[in-house]
Amino acid sequence: MTDRSGIFAGDDPFAIARSWLAEAARTEPNDPNAIALATVDADGLPDVRMVLLKEIDGARDDGSFVFYTNYESAKGTQIEATGVASFVMHWKTLRRQIRVRGHVIREEGEQADAYYRSRALDSESAPGLRRKAAHWQAAPRCSPRSPSRVSRKG
Repeated sequence: MTDRSGIFAGDDPFAIARSWLAEAARTEPNDPNAIALATVDADGLPDVRMVLLKEIDGARDDGSFVFYTNYESAKGTQIEATGVASFVMHWKTLRRQIRVRGHVIREEGEQADAYYRSRALDSESAPGLRRKAAHWQAAPRCSPRSPSRVSRKG
């Protein structure tokens, strides 16, 4: 990666994303971790919806973005069928966005169980709620964007 400075300093896009998310947590009035998650249906048509990013895990080629969903929901079945998704995280107050696309890996172990246990009682009793989670494994191309962009070369 080329030498970067300012808001693009560093060679790890996951570290940059974590830094930007922490900054957005101080400036965004609502849900700084909201992402517009896109999947594709059986007809090849895109579906986009807002979900909350729960964690940015790891670094560089081993990094991932974590979100949770019902495996039986539209997004869950679409991810299961294609194994891919993309998202945009936008912070209006910072005039920045991060665009990510890649493969999705299902997390069925302790991480999913811990998240389910952490949910509020009202959420747990919601109709159709399942104890299931999806763990996002980001593609090597993680592109935080502002006036210019950071990208991983594959």
